[in-house]
Amino acid sequence: MLFLLLLCSNTRILAQTIVLGNEQNLSQPLPLYLNYAVFYIDSAGVMQDETITTQTFHPYSYYFSSVSKHLPVNKTTWMKLQVQSNYTNDTSIVFYPGFQNNVTVYYAAGGRFTKIAEGGNLIPASRLTIEMMRQVISILLPAGVMSTYFIRIKNRTPYHVSEFKPYLMNRESAYELQVRLQN
Repeated sequence: MLFLLLLCSNTRILAQTIVLGNEQNLSQPLPLYLNYAVFYIDSAGVMQDETITTQTFHPYSYYFSSVSKHLPVNKTTWMKLQVQSNYTNDTSIVFYPGFQNNVTVYYAAGGRFTKIAEGGNLIPASRLTIEMMRQVISILLPAGVMSTYFIRIKNRTPYHVSEFKPYLMNRESAYELQVRLQN
């Protein structure tokens, strides 16, 4: 019994792979906090981006309790998710982290860690992936492969307007969300 407990405690927590294509096309937003992503909080906020791949990630409930689901201020929150694309052509998906200061998306493949997109209310408009939409980020999804993404979220100010509940969606759902948020 003790051996089994030790074995489980040293096992890395993996999120459920998101499979897109066929039936799943993100016409309804996919809640990443429900076992589709894993999380790591860098309490010091000084970890080098590339070293995040060596950290142990945990499920949403490990960091975000039923009492508080808000991101910490002056710490860096990381998300890791894997997406299997069954599409025949490259496509884009949209990541929605809610109202955050600074969000950066990295693509990890072949030992490389590449910054691919930014968003958030402190990012200049010229660097947004979808014009005039600071709180959503368009992410390129290569066709026919499993892709691993790391998402870094930094907040300098407390935003307790809404709980941290990130979603993955298609572009049409993102536009519908923007209209709802503006009304």
